[in-house]
Amino acid sequence: MYLNDDRDDVAFLTGSGSSESGRVYSKRDLYERGHVAVCSHRQATCITVFVFSSIFLTSLAIAFARPWNDCGVPDFIDESIPDVPKIPKATNGEDFPWDDVRLPIFIRPVSYDLELVPDLTTLAVKGIIKLIFRVTEETDFILFHMVGINITSKTINEKLRVKRLLYYPEREQVYLETDKPMKPGKTFSVRLKFEYSLSQSLEGFYLSSYTDSKGKERRLATTHFEPTYARRAFPCFDEPQLKAEFTVTI
Repeated sequence: MYLNDDRDDVAFLTGSGSSESGRVYSKRDLYERGHVAVCSHRQATCITVFVFSSIFLTSLAIAFARPWNDCGVPDFIDESIPDVPKIPKATNGEDFPWDDVRLPIFIRPVSYDLELVPDLTTLAVKGIIKLIFRVTEETDFILFHMVGINITSKTINEKLRVKRLLYYPEREQVYLETDKPMKPGKTFSVRLKFEYSLSQSLEGFYLSSYTDSKGKERRLATTHFEPTYARRAFPCFDEPQLKAEFTVTI
């Protein structure tokens, strides 16, 4: 196939090979012959770039038109249920008025007067304690610790009367409320009678034993008050900053 002088690079589709007659084809003949779609190399390149660009741009449009998060609630929306504050409950079902793991800082213990009567046969323990303390601000309540102890009697001096006594076992705290406020500058004494059984877990006031020189087993009661086991032996202000002297009678 021969082209005339104004030849150009062409791409066309034809079912025939070279001309057998030696006829010279013009560019017009090539573009119009047999209704076959014919275009230049430059045109083909432009069409290809246009098609792929269109596909790419369409894909981007679809991608950005979709939600950012198809799998659930968007990250910026917080639908979590807020925590409901837990109200401490005393053993009798009443709300426990004090909501802190530490005791109030306005209590200043002075001393303890403690009497313990253990029975090594029945393992029962009966006791009486006087909590002698002062307050640094006016208040109608105090708090102290105890665990596994049953209070059988409660009184307070200075013409006061115990109005309420609540126990919160989760924090091992006792809330004692008076009918009138306690004021700074005076010394107060809460007298409690209590009872419990000797522990067998090496905590507080617990049962132990030894073998005498004749090979006979003997029982004895032993104490272990650290770090927070004193409250298992008697009601007290069982925190490091609330230390006080005490007198013990057994």
